[in-house]
Formats: sequence, structure tokens, C-alpha cells
Amino acid sequence: MKGRVKIDSFVRNPIERTETEIAMNEICVSAGKNVYEIIQDSGFDFDSVATYVGAASGPRWLVASGFDLSLLKSGVLGNKRPTVLAGSSAGAMRFSAWMQPEPEKSYEKLIEAYIAMNFTRKDTPETILQSIRNLIDFYIDDDALSFALTNRKYRLAIMQCPQPTHDPQVFSEGGVSQQSDPAIFLSQPRFQGTDDPFE
Repeated sequence: MKGRVKIDSFVRNPIERTETEIAMNEICVSAGKNVYEIIQDSGFDFDSVATYVGAASGPRWLVASGFDLSLLKSGVLGNKRPTVLAGSSAGAMRFSAWMQPEPEKSYEKLIEAYIAMNFTRKDTPETILQSIRNLIDFYIDDDALSFALTNRKYRLAIMQCPQPTHDPQVFSEGGVSQQSDPAIFLSQPRFQGTDDPFE
């Protein structure tokens, strides 16, 4: 059983709603059976969001930029436990901005630089790659890695899928190369026992 939930109906305390919750007044969420029942029973709670996924959507990510900035400015995610920000390509770029010391400023710089990129038929893979490197250098701070590794609100998961190949000797049944495995890079190492600074 799946259901559609109007968020405004299930926000816990309608009197103390945040700007984000008010803006989400007319949003409907499709949810699986378990999530739908939880929302029906106890209401929608941002603290229950464990993972926020950003698709590899090309320039369509700009449509989500207002939603991202609303979540960033309101600070509703990652308050009780770190939220995993998982994405590849455009999703990874968006969430890398979230990991910066000044995430809103970094995100706005990403939007500015992304929109300003211009490619022609004369561009090569090398020139396109250099443009993307310039984009990353523009919106990500030089000391961003250490800040991302100690971020208490968010954990970044960047996913990379294997490159397809046309060599019939390495095709799997589904046509995907067996030469390389998908990789996931987490911004924080897994700790065991009491060494975990996030517990």
C-alpha cells in the first residue's frame, strides 16, 4: 500500500512551523507503506530524514536549487544525527557545496559558475573536463576536505558508476562492464566503539 501525503496535514506543530514547512504547504509526497504509516501516525519530522539523494540530472538540478537553499537556510536537516547527502555528478556537486564552511555562499557560487559555463562543438573532452575543474575550484574552498570530514550535520556520499565498454569479452549479462566496480566515497570514515566522535 502506497499513499500520497499532503505534508501540511502531518507537520507536528502547525503553530510553530518554519518557513520551509510553510513553503511545503502544497507539496505531496509519494511514500512507501512503512513511511506512509509513520507519517500518518506521528507526522512528518525533518529529524527522521536520514538520507537526501541528489540525482545526476544534468542542468535540471537548477530546478531543485530553491528547495536545497530552503533546506540549507532553515537548517532543518542533520540536527539529531548527521544526514547522508548522496549523489553523483550534479548531485555530488550540489552536496559538496553543503559541506563547505559557508554552504549557502558556496551553493550560490556553484549556481553562478554552472550557469556561466559555455560549450561549443569545438570543445573536446579535455576542455570540458578543465571547465568542470575550474567550476569546482571556484565554489569549493581549498581547505574544504578537513571541514567536510568533521561536519556534524552532513555526511557526503559521492557515487561513481563503472564506465560502459563495447568490448564483448568484458560485457556482463546486462551489458555493463565487469572491469570496474561502482565506488562510493564517504566524507567520514566509519568508526567502531567509543572512537566515533559523532556518537
